[in-house]
Amino acid sequence: MFLFILLVILLALIGIKFQKKDETNSFMSRENTLSIIGIFTILIFLTHIRQALNITYQTTSNWLDKLGSFSLGLFGEQVVAPFLFYSGFGIALSFATKKDYLNHFVFLRILKIILCFLFIVFFSLIVKDTIYLDFSNFGKECLSLFSLIKENWYIHAILICYTISFVIYLINHFVKKDSFVIITSALAGILLYIFCYFFLPFYRLCILCYFFGSLFFYVLPYFKNKLDVSKKLRILSLVSVLFIYIVSRLACYLFHYEGIGYLISYQICNFGLCFSIVMITYFISIKNKALVFIGKNTIFIYLLLGLVNIVIAKINVSTILNNSILYTLVAILLLGALTLAFSYSYNFLWSKI
Repeated sequence: MFLFILLVILLALIGIKFQKKDETNSFMSRENTLSIIGIFTILIFLTHIRQALNITYQTTSNWLDKLGSFSLGLFGEQVVAPFLFYSGFGIALSFATKKDYLNHFVFLRILKIILCFLFIVFFSLIVKDTIYLDFSNFGKECLSLFSLIKENWYIHAILICYTISFVIYLINHFVKKDSFVIITSALAGILLYIFCYFFLPFYRLCILCYFFGSLFFYVLPYFKNKLDVSKKLRILSLVSVLFIYIVSRLACYLFHYEGIGYLISYQICNFGLCFSIVMITYFISIKNKALVFIGKNTIFIYLLLGLVNIVIAKINVSTILNNSILYTLVAILLLGALTLAFSYSYNFLWSKI
């Protein structure tokens, strides 16, 4: 497991380029952010593999698996935080810079994700029930796709956030004030978090990061102007946010992952992680074609992970199931083939709509 984490680091290092003073505008560029999303997509993949093999620091004797499990455990569910942060930033950027984006938002963003979700998951259910020759629960499984359950939480969370953004920008089409967007986005994020706290506990972990990303778009010019003034300020800011991230992460352990202290510490930790990434990319850009491809196809990879684990489990070859490296390699090959097939076929069908 740890060998594949090292591979992720290697991919990132290959694409690293130190930013020159006149190139710092690119630190939030699409290519740069897609590379970062690609890194965290791989970490999500490895997390799912770890869960499928039941690899934990306590249950495995392999020191590489122990190290890998410990490394992935440092992030936990927070590997999703950067996705939501950059999604929020990207939506705000698109509304500000793309003409008639509001008119096409439902079709380009919301409907596209819903159809992709249904396209892949229905296929996965059919394959699963076919290989196990059991269609008795097919109808119930199909209905469960629309329930706000933990397994589908990321897709539902991003759809909820997109819908809220659409409503805010639809109203702002008549108000025409950035201050309105900033205030309503902040309030919407807080209210959604409170709602999730009582009714959707798992959703509350990272969902505020989306609104943090949206708000960051509006403070970005001020933020960049301040950082451009002094290199010492840039270094101090990076050290500060890393310190905040580490301290808040430790606080989560101290609060034993429960209580109001834990909830506050966890959100500070989320913001610290996202802002640390932003600060790091201010100094260095990560532009790697492999990572960009993975970042572009994150939704396909995320939705196909379950099917990959089901197929490998059905193959039931002990040599693969009992070796984390072989299992991960087979999963990479199978997931890569499925991602290419679904990405090409879905994008082709979407272009015809």
